[in-house]
Amino acid sequence: MSNGKKIISLLLSLIMALSVFAVVPFSAAAAATGGQSGDFTYTLENGEATITGYTGSNPTATVPAVIDGCPVTKIGEKAFYLCLRVKSVILPDPVKEIGVDAFNHCENLESIVFPKSLTTVAPHAFGYCGALKNVSFIASAPVMVGNRTVAVVY
Repeated sequence: MSNGKKIISLLLSLIMALSVFAVVPFSAAAAATGGQSGDFTYTLENGEATITGYTGSNPTATVPAVIDGCPVTKIGEKAFYLCLRVKSVILPDPVKEIGVDAFNHCENLESIVFPKSLTTVAPHAFGYCGALKNVSFIASAPVMVGNRTVAVVY
């Protein structure tokens, strides 16, 4: 084998060996887990829970403050999307964020209670919620409301 081929072979072997180490941090990172708790589906990541869906039949959805020992800090993207059975939602104090389209097309949603911990409401979070008429803020801090949070209902 010539010196050039030996060097290329050695470099390729070295690159392959180093690529194994480049993957380790990604596989060692904490993966999101999830499941079902009562009427809610959720994910857990970095010690916080995100509500990802509502499966209950109760027209009043009371989001739990803690799931599997983790505070519920977010209502995830499309968590209640097209959930026509919900008329009222009560959010607990750990909730800081309401995701994009979280309650979009909840056409029968009449009331929601925002906790004092809420800091962000993403765009389209309450789009097409034409029945929404009672919004309670238990907030002392200003809430950052995204562009087009509530869409016009035609």
